[in-house]
Amino acid sequence: MDPKSGYIQNFSDKQGNLANNNIHGILPIGDKLLIGTFVNGLDIFSPKLQKVIYHIDRNSNVSTSDLQSNFLFYLYKTRKGEIMAASTRGLYRFDLEKKSFHLIDNVPEYMFYTSILEDKKGNIWVGTWRDDYSVIIRPHVISNTIRIIRTISIPCPTIGSTVY
Repeated sequence: MDPKSGYIQNFSDKQGNLANNNIHGILPIGDKLLIGTFVNGLDIFSPKLQKVIYHIDRNSNVSTSDLQSNFLFYLYKTRKGEIMAASTRGLYRFDLEKKSFHLIDNVPEYMFYTSILEDKKGNIWVGTWRDDYSVIIRPHVISNTIRIIRTISIPCPTIGSTVY
């Protein structure tokens, strides 16, 4: 969208611009947009070039990627600069330089994650869609894994709508 004119330009999957026009996660990173799609993985979009400059999904030939679902529901950048992705099958860190997803250890990979938020203490709150489950996680100081601090089960089937 052009903020001066209010003009909104449509980028359709039919034009070969986006992997899918059903978008669930958008995260601006520098001069690019990370775009999580409904069933077609992640597009890295250049607004300047007005096109997708890279695409990755679970079927991509990226041997270092752990991605198990092409439905990337939510994208989030922590204060430390880590990019996290919530999907219908696991919670991931995204390495922008290597263009690969890495499953976060010690968090159930079968969950449908819908939201990621960081509180002022640096705790990461993760919500799920239908599993009545959320976790508070904090990056471990020494390793690159995450330690679960607390598991919370609440009577709301859609935790994602309660954490915004």
